[in-house]
Amino acid sequence: MMYEVLTTWISLQRSQWYEKPKLAKLRDMKLRRIVDHAHRRVRFYNRLYQARGADPKSIMNVSDLSRVPIVTRQHLQQAGIGARTAIGTDLAACRLCSTSGTTGARLQVYEDQTSVAYRDALNLRLLWAYGFRPFQRLCRTRFNDPTGREPMLRLSDVGLWGFVRKHGMKQILYNTDPVKAVRILSDWKTDVIFGNPSYLRLLANSAKTIGLTLRCKTVITSGQFLDDTTRAFIGNAFQADIYDHYGMEEVGGSIAWECPTHSGYHVNDECVILEFLRDGEPVAPGEPGEIHVTSLTRTVTPIIRYATGDIGIPLDFECGCGRKLSLLKDIQGRIMDYIVTKDRRYVPSILIIGRVEELQGIEQYKVFQNKDQTIDLHVKITDGMESIVFFELRRVCSDLFGDTPARIVKVDHVEQASGRKFRIVESALTSKLPLE
Repeated sequence: MMYEVLTTWISLQRSQWYEKPKLAKLRDMKLRRIVDHAHRRVRFYNRLYQARGADPKSIMNVSDLSRVPIVTRQHLQQAGIGARTAIGTDLAACRLCSTSGTTGARLQVYEDQTSVAYRDALNLRLLWAYGFRPFQRLCRTRFNDPTGREPMLRLSDVGLWGFVRKHGMKQILYNTDPVKAVRILSDWKTDVIFGNPSYLRLLANSAKTIGLTLRCKTVITSGQFLDDTTRAFIGNAFQADIYDHYGMEEVGGSIAWECPTHSGYHVNDECVILEFLRDGEPVAPGEPGEIHVTSLTRTVTPIIRYATGDIGIPLDFECGCGRKLSLLKDIQGRIMDYIVTKDRRYVPSILIIGRVEELQGIEQYKVFQNKDQTIDLHVKITDGMESIVFFELRRVCSDLFGDTPARIVKVDHVEQASGRKFRIVESALTSKLPLE
């Protein structure tokens, strides 16, 4: 694994400077390969393309992608992991993983050694651009395992590469007590921290309450829309440079990242294709469009023309850093509110998600705070587990929200408002957040 990660990283270090025609040629070659692979070996895509009369052999470049249908999270969930897995895959050499569940329902995918090597190499590329070097220390925040067990080992956690990662990186779970997490960061003397903006804000405030000052060289945010106010607050609290990152587990990790010029987000053109669509048609540069992503490296469970629900703006100029990778800006849609308690505490959605995801029997859920401060939890529950789920959710609500009234409602389906991305936590009280 270590050899594959490093050789992939070296390749990516070179290709980010390729001229655009050379990058496009590389991307189109990989696109033809992944579409043909999905059509021949993945039942879900084979059936989908046949039903829609799509001819995968006609896909020669990015402009031809419109000839195959768009897929949504619901399509993939309904198909099931078996129908989405390539026939002939050695599953013993793969690991089953799932998305964070920030949309209220997890999506399972398989990772293999190649997709993991690309994911880790892409992370190394952006870290290297930010000045990170092997002797420095990295801390990542992450979701806990939904079963409540220790996080499952991934392919990148084993072998020599796993040894290197373990000794150069610490992981903090979102369900860790914030004060304990702050002390871990302080003792570890972290150079780089990678985490969700709202959780980093929580850690900064927790550090202030116990009189600790958190310092690191670089903070990389991901998983949530980063507004200017939050960016400034985290930068001041950690006394660090802030860079935002856009990624998704289902497509293999990193999609786009800010370079040190902050001119926009560099798209990882060697590994993903982004389409920006409005009413199914491409938007012009500088115009907002719905982001649809195709992974060029996830072959076990391919993702082709996947509707993310996010909004982005493609740019048509070259970055001052000299990289020729495509640019986008203003990634919208990943907005997750805070819940305000009666005693004026701000509970970040990432903390709520971490606690709820520990519980068994919850298939989908949504948390909404009304203008009168009461909280509604709409929950789709596995048959036969109602009493257990209600008991555990009441305990979680008491821990998180204290005396703030919370009502648990069993539903057959968690409704999604049309025309915008599903938000798992919404509050009528927190469209704008105070700095403290």
